[in-house]
Amino acid sequence: MPTYASPFMPKESVELAGELRPAVFRLARHLRQARADTEELTPSQLSAMGVLAREGELQIGELAAQEQVRAPSMTRLVDHLEARGLVRRSPSPTDRRACLLGLTEQGMELLEANRERRNQWLAARLEKLTEAERQTLHAAVPILLKIAES
Repeated sequence: MPTYASPFMPKESVELAGELRPAVFRLARHLRQARADTEELTPSQLSAMGVLAREGELQIGELAAQEQVRAPSMTRLVDHLEARGLVRRSPSPTDRRACLLGLTEQGMELLEANRERRNQWLAARLEKLTEAERQTLHAAVPILLKIAES
């Protein structure tokens, strides 16, 4: 659950947030647009595939919780990915009522192709920066991850 600033937040933090937020949103939008559009996958579908690639096999409820959606919504999303041959279901070895979801080889290849396309888009923009600017961004990565994970 996100935490929001109190009305007593230092002015400098609020001003920095006002500068950082639109930059992060614009960058995120460009990265979303850099995906392989020919695959016709939604950002939600790609995100769910990314969770499966990172976490390994998960039950539908676990995947839904990671993606912060309800299980019925995740079921519809997974049904679409399974029909495309990108996700597979297999019986859970510990619970006969449940199944585990995992990426197929085709799903992993598609996800990697999308990641590579986005990395190439971003790398081309990073090349236009000075060495000092790239070093500043490199130093900012752990800070941005800390913000994103809090």
